[in-house]
Amino acid sequence: MADPWSDNFFAFVVLLICIGITLVSRWMADRRKAQLSPEAKEEVGKFRKLFAHTARLQDVEQFQTSRSLRRAYRKNWTEKILASRSYAEAREVIRNLIMTNTAFLSAVLISFGILTSGFTILMESGEPDVQYKMLSISALLLYALFMLISESRVLNYVPILLWVDEEIMERIQGMSKTDYIARLMNDAFDHFSSSLRAIFYAVACIFWFFSVPVFIVTVIMLTAIIVASDLDKTVRITIF
Repeated sequence: MADPWSDNFFAFVVLLICIGITLVSRWMADRRKAQLSPEAKEEVGKFRKLFAHTARLQDVEQFQTSRSLRRAYRKNWTEKILASRSYAEAREVIRNLIMTNTAFLSAVLISFGILTSGFTILMESGEPDVQYKMLSISALLLYALFMLISESRVLNYVPILLWVDEEIMERIQGMSKTDYIARLMNDAFDHFSSSLRAIFYAVACIFWFFSVPVFIVTVIMLTAIIVASDLDKTVRITIF
């Protein structure tokens, strides 16, 4: 007969490993930029027509990921906004993002309140290793809360930067206005993505109270989906 204490500790370790894998996959996706390798650059230097163009496209397809492509799209959006000075449209987009963020922030706060109210009941129920489960859910919800607040902070800062002079930003930040705003937009989307991942892992922890094997399988499947969305080479509408 399996020891429920050891089973729950093993489930806790699996959860930590899966979360670590998602962090590594994001790091790998961020490093694999859509750019030319030294070999392809040498080919471009030799051939200026069809063969050079083909070599470049093949190399870009090899190194790009969905994350790098999304970052390229956000940068292009920033360039268009600054070039056309469509600040009203930009504020509208950012306002919609903040509204979505606020809805999720409210949901996380409500969930955390429910978790706190049920903590005493779970402790008195005699559930084995309940501290692992409560610690995991609490930490994930707190992390999601922190990420959502960070996203709101970044998004509220962007409209101010739209009116900042290019020269001042280049002197202070050491980069162009387009690059800096695009980086902030990428950071905001990454914060939102991180919060969603934490919330999904917290929801998966509910299965932990019913069956350890089901919880482990659910967490592994969730991790596989997240890693696939990070390293996918095409841009699709995904949750993460």
